Amino acid sequence: IEIETTGGDDITPPSIETTSILNNGYVQAEANQTSISLFLNEIVDSCKWSSTDVEFDLMEYSFTCPAVPTTDTTLFDNECHGFLNVVNGSNQYYFACEDASGNKNAQNYPFSLFSTQPLSLDRVWPNGTIYIPEVTLYAETSVGAENGKAICNYGGIPFFNTEANVHTQSLQGLPGGNYVYDIVCMDVAGNQDTSQISFTIEVDDDAPQLTGLYVQEGIVVYDIDESASCQFYFEEFTYGAGTAVSGSFGITDLTTYYLTCQDTFGNEGSYVINI
Repeated sequence: IEIETTGGDDITPPSIETTSILNNGYVQAEANQTSISLFLNEIVDSCKWSSTDVEFDLMEYSFTCPAVPTTDTTLFDNECHGFLNVVNGSNQYYFACEDASGNKNAQNYPFSLFSTQPLSLDRVWPNGTIYIPEVTLYAETSVGAENGKAICNYGGIPFFNTEANVHTQSLQGLPGGNYVYDIVCMDVAGNQDTSQISFTIEVDDDAPQLTGLYVQEGIVVYDIDESASCQFYFEEFTYGAGTAVSGSFGITDLTTYYLTCQDTFGNEGSYVINI
Protein backbone atom coordinates (compact mmCIF):
# COMPACT_ATOMS: atom_id res chain seq x y z
CA ILE A 1 0.00 0.00 0.00
CA GLU A 2 1.41 3.35 -1.02
CA ILE A 3 0.19 6.55 0.65
CA GLU A 4 1.08 9.91 -0.80
CA THR A 5 1.00 12.97 1.41
CA THR A 6 1.38 16.63 0.65
CA GLY A 7 2.60 19.36 2.94
CA GLY A 8 -0.15 21.27 4.69
CA ASP A 9 -0.33 24.57 6.47
CA ASP A 10 1.10 24.79 9.98
CA ILE A 11 -1.86 25.38 12.26
CA THR A 12 -0.31 24.25 15.53
CA PRO A 13 0.73 26.94 18.02
CA PRO A 14 4.19 26.71 19.59
CA SER A 15 4.66 24.91 22.89
CA ILE A 16 6.75 26.13 25.83
CA GLU A 17 8.56 22.96 26.92
CA THR A 18 10.36 24.27 29.98
CA THR A 19 11.90 27.36 31.59
CA SER A 20 15.33 28.22 32.95
CA ILE A 21 13.79 28.97 36.37
CA LEU A 22 11.54 26.42 38.01
CA ASN A 23 7.88 27.33 38.17
CA ASN A 24 6.92 28.29 41.74
CA GLY A 25 10.59 29.00 42.40
CA TYR A 26 12.30 31.73 44.39
CA VAL A 27 13.95 35.04 43.53
CA GLN A 28 16.97 36.45 45.33
CA ALA A 29 16.28 38.92 48.13
CA GLU A 30 15.92 42.59 47.17
CA ALA A 31 15.76 41.76 43.44
CA ASN A 32 13.25 43.81 41.45
CA GLN A 33 13.88 41.89 38.24
CA THR A 34 15.06 38.43 37.20
CA SER A 35 16.17 36.98 33.87
CA ILE A 36 14.45 33.93 32.41
CA SER A 37 14.61 31.82 29.27
CA LEU A 38 11.77 29.94 27.60
CA PHE A 39 12.58 26.77 25.66
CA LEU A 40 10.14 25.93 22.87
CA ASN A 41 9.42 23.07 20.47
CA GLU A 42 9.95 25.25 17.39
CA ILE A 43 11.48 28.51 16.23
CA VAL A 44 9.07 31.35 17.01
CA ASP A 45 8.65 34.91 15.85
CA SER A 46 7.98 36.28 19.31
CA CYS A 47 7.01 35.52 22.89
CA LYS A 48 5.39 37.89 25.38
CA TRP A 49 4.43 38.00 29.03
CA SER A 50 1.96 39.78 31.26
CA SER A 51 1.08 39.78 34.93
CA THR A 52 -2.57 39.25 33.99
CA ASP A 53 -4.15 36.45 31.97
CA VAL A 54 -4.80 38.38 28.74
CA GLU A 55 -4.55 37.33 25.09
CA PHE A 56 -1.22 37.46 23.27
CA ASP A 57 -1.75 40.81 21.47
CA LEU A 58 -2.57 42.59 24.74
CA MET A 59 0.53 41.42 26.63
CA GLU A 60 2.82 44.30 27.64
CA TYR A 61 6.28 42.76 27.70
CA SER A 62 8.32 40.93 25.06
CA PHE A 63 11.00 38.28 25.07
CA THR A 64 13.96 38.28 22.68
CA CYS A 65 13.61 35.32 20.32
CA PRO A 66 16.41 34.81 17.71
CA ALA A 67 15.06 33.66 14.34
CA VAL A 68 17.90 31.16 14.15
CA PRO A 69 19.36 29.72 17.39
CA THR A 70 22.75 31.26 18.12
CA THR A 71 23.83 28.52 20.50
CA ASP A 72 22.78 24.99 21.35
CA THR A 73 21.45 24.30 24.79
CA THR A 74 21.29 21.07 26.79
CA LEU A 75 17.50 21.37 26.78
CA PHE A 76 16.16 22.66 23.47
CA ASP A 77 17.55 24.67 20.57
CA ASN A 78 14.72 27.21 20.49
CA GLU A 79 15.21 29.74 23.27
CA CYS A 80 13.60 33.08 24.05
CA HIS A 81 15.10 35.27 26.73
CA GLY A 82 13.62 38.06 28.80
CA PHE A 83 13.30 39.77 32.15
CA LEU A 84 10.46 39.55 34.66
CA ASN A 85 9.56 42.29 37.11
CA VAL A 86 9.55 41.17 40.75
CA VAL A 87 7.66 42.59 43.73
CA ASN A 88 7.54 41.46 47.35
CA GLY A 89 5.57 38.31 47.96
CA SER A 90 3.99 36.20 45.24
CA ASN A 91 4.52 37.08 41.57
CA GLN A 92 2.18 35.72 38.88
CA TYR A 93 3.03 35.75 35.15
CA TYR A 94 1.49 34.50 31.92
CA PHE A 95 3.56 33.59 28.84
CA ALA A 96 2.44 33.14 25.23
CA CYS A 97 4.22 32.82 21.86
CA GLU A 98 3.58 33.17 18.12
CA ASP A 99 5.32 31.15 15.41
CA ALA A 100 6.23 32.12 11.82
CA SER A 101 2.85 30.89 10.57
CA GLY A 102 1.01 33.25 12.87
CA ASN A 103 -0.14 30.56 15.27
CA LYS A 104 -0.52 32.00 18.76
CA ASN A 105 -1.06 30.31 22.08
CA ALA A 106 -4.76 30.53 22.87
CA GLN A 107 -4.08 29.31 26.38
CA ASN A 108 -1.36 31.13 28.26
CA TYR A 109 1.46 29.44 30.15
CA PRO A 110 0.99 30.32 33.86
CA PHE A 111 4.13 30.88 35.89
CA SER A 112 4.81 31.95 39.50
CA LEU A 113 7.81 33.18 41.47
CA PHE A 114 8.24 34.19 45.11
CA SER A 115 10.42 36.94 46.49
CA THR A 116 12.62 36.11 49.50
CA GLN A 117 14.31 37.65 52.51
CA PRO A 118 18.11 37.63 52.90
CA LEU A 119 19.64 34.40 54.22
CA SER A 120 21.03 34.71 57.75
CA LEU A 121 24.02 32.71 59.02
CA ASP A 122 23.15 32.98 62.70
CA ARG A 123 25.77 30.87 64.43
CA VAL A 124 29.05 29.09 63.74
CA TRP A 125 31.14 26.95 66.03
CA PRO A 126 33.80 26.25 67.35
CA ASN A 127 36.05 29.17 68.19
CA GLY A 128 38.90 29.47 70.67
CA THR A 129 41.22 26.75 72.00
CA ILE A 130 40.38 23.04 71.81
CA TYR A 131 42.33 20.40 73.69
CA ILE A 132 41.30 17.32 71.74
CA PRO A 133 42.35 16.45 68.15
CA GLU A 134 38.83 16.45 66.74
CA VAL A 135 36.04 18.99 66.28
CA THR A 136 32.60 19.21 64.74
CA LEU A 137 32.12 22.32 62.62
CA TYR A 138 28.63 23.71 63.14
CA ALA A 139 26.62 26.36 61.30
CA GLU A 140 23.00 27.44 61.68
CA THR A 141 21.01 29.37 59.07
CA SER A 142 17.57 31.01 59.02
CA VAL A 143 15.17 33.08 56.90
CA GLY A 144 16.13 33.10 53.18
CA ALA A 145 14.07 31.27 50.56
CA GLU A 146 13.06 28.19 52.55
CA ASN A 147 13.22 29.17 56.23
CA GLY A 148 16.99 28.83 56.42
CA LYS A 149 17.44 25.75 54.23
CA ALA A 150 20.79 26.21 52.50
CA ILE A 151 24.02 24.54 51.44
CA CYS A 152 27.06 25.54 53.50
CA ASN A 153 30.75 25.18 52.66
CA TYR A 154 33.87 25.41 54.80
CA GLY A 155 36.93 26.53 52.87
CA GLY A 156 35.10 25.71 49.64
CA ILE A 157 34.15 22.17 50.74
CA PRO A 158 30.48 21.30 51.36
CA PHE A 159 29.58 20.30 54.92
CA PHE A 160 28.91 16.57 55.21
CA ASN A 161 25.48 17.32 56.65
CA THR A 162 23.93 20.31 54.91
CA GLU A 163 21.00 21.36 52.69
CA ALA A 164 19.05 22.11 55.86
CA ASN A 165 19.13 24.90 58.44
CA VAL A 166 21.68 23.09 60.63
CA HIS A 167 25.00 22.11 59.06
CA THR A 168 27.70 19.88 60.60
CA GLN A 169 31.07 18.52 59.57
CA SER A 170 33.29 16.26 61.69
CA LEU A 171 37.06 16.76 61.51
CA GLN A 172 39.28 14.17 63.19
CA GLY A 173 42.97 13.55 63.72
CA LEU A 174 43.85 17.24 63.63
CA PRO A 175 47.47 18.06 64.44
CA GLY A 176 48.20 20.96 66.75
CA GLY A 177 47.96 24.42 65.24
CA ASN A 178 45.67 27.22 64.18
CA TYR A 179 42.68 26.58 61.93
CA VAL A 180 40.63 29.17 60.02
CA TYR A 181 37.68 28.25 57.80
CA ASP A 182 35.59 30.67 55.76
CA ILE A 183 31.95 29.58 56.02
CA VAL A 184 29.72 30.37 53.03
CA CYS A 185 26.04 29.41 52.92
CA MET A 186 23.67 29.80 49.95
CA ASP A 187 19.99 29.00 49.52
CA VAL A 188 18.06 27.96 46.41
CA ALA A 189 17.36 31.58 45.46
CA GLY A 190 21.06 32.53 45.52
CA ASN A 191 20.86 34.38 48.83
CA GLN A 192 24.23 34.09 50.56
CA ASP A 193 25.73 34.82 53.96
CA THR A 194 29.26 34.28 55.26
CA SER A 195 31.14 33.93 58.52
CA GLN A 196 34.39 32.46 59.82
CA ILE A 197 35.38 29.70 62.19
CA SER A 198 38.75 30.10 63.89
CA PHE A 199 40.20 27.78 66.52
CA THR A 200 43.46 26.41 67.87
CA ILE A 201 44.23 22.76 68.59
CA GLU A 202 46.51 22.42 71.62
CA VAL A 203 48.33 19.12 71.29
CA ASP A 204 49.25 17.10 74.38
CA ASP A 205 52.44 15.10 73.74
CA ASP A 206 52.79 13.91 77.32
CA ALA A 207 51.75 10.48 78.48
CA PRO A 208 49.36 10.19 81.45
CA GLN A 209 51.32 10.18 84.70
CA LEU A 210 50.53 8.03 87.73
CA THR A 211 50.24 10.45 90.65
CA GLY A 212 48.88 8.25 93.42
CA LEU A 213 48.70 4.54 94.28
CA TYR A 214 47.66 2.47 97.28
CA VAL A 215 46.17 -0.92 98.12
CA GLN A 216 43.09 -1.18 100.29
CA GLU A 217 41.22 -4.38 101.14
CA GLY A 218 42.31 -6.25 98.03
CA ILE A 219 41.81 -3.31 95.67
CA VAL A 220 44.47 -1.21 93.95
CA VAL A 221 43.43 2.44 93.85
CA TYR A 222 45.32 4.78 91.52
CA ASP A 223 45.23 8.40 90.34
CA ILE A 224 46.48 9.87 87.06
CA ASP A 225 47.12 13.49 86.15
CA GLU A 226 44.72 13.87 83.20
CA SER A 227 41.62 12.41 81.59
CA ALA A 228 42.53 9.02 80.19
CA SER A 229 41.24 5.50 79.64
CA CYS A 230 43.10 2.75 81.51
CA GLN A 231 43.46 -1.02 81.21
CA PHE A 232 45.29 -3.59 83.35
CA TYR A 233 46.42 -7.21 83.00
CA PHE A 234 48.49 -9.84 84.77
CA GLU A 235 51.30 -9.68 82.23
CA GLU A 236 52.68 -7.25 79.67
CA PHE A 237 50.09 -6.38 76.99
CA THR A 238 49.30 -3.99 74.18
CA TYR A 239 46.71 -1.32 74.97
CA GLY A 240 43.37 -2.58 73.72
CA ALA A 241 43.98 -6.14 74.86
CA GLY A 242 43.69 -5.47 78.59
CA THR A 243 40.77 -5.15 80.98
CA ALA A 244 39.24 -1.68 81.16
CA VAL A 245 39.37 -0.08 84.63
CA SER A 246 38.58 3.30 86.09
CA GLY A 247 40.44 4.42 89.20
CA SER A 248 40.83 0.97 90.76
CA PHE A 249 40.99 -2.76 90.12
CA GLY A 250 40.83 -5.91 92.24
CA ILE A 251 43.86 -8.08 92.90
CA THR A 252 44.38 -11.79 93.39
CA ASP A 253 47.25 -13.75 94.92
CA LEU A 254 49.53 -12.49 92.12
CA THR A 255 52.06 -9.89 93.13
CA THR A 256 52.68 -8.09 89.79
CA TYR A 257 50.17 -6.18 87.65
CA TYR A 258 50.51 -4.10 84.51
CA LEU A 259 48.58 -0.83 84.04
CA THR A 260 48.45 1.23 80.80
CA CYS A 261 46.57 4.51 80.40
CA GLN A 262 45.88 6.34 77.11
CA ASP A 263 44.78 9.97 76.83
CA THR A 264 42.61 11.52 74.13
CA PHE A 265 45.67 12.27 71.98
CA GLY A 266 46.77 8.63 72.02
CA ASN A 267 49.66 9.15 74.43
CA GLU A 268 50.22 6.08 76.58
CA GLY A 269 51.75 5.68 80.00
CA SER A 270 52.55 2.12 81.18
CA TYR A 271 53.34 1.05 84.73
CA VAL A 272 54.37 -2.14 86.49
CA ILE A 273 52.74 -2.42 89.90
CA ASN A 274 54.31 -4.77 92.42
CA ILE A 275 52.19 -5.56 95.44
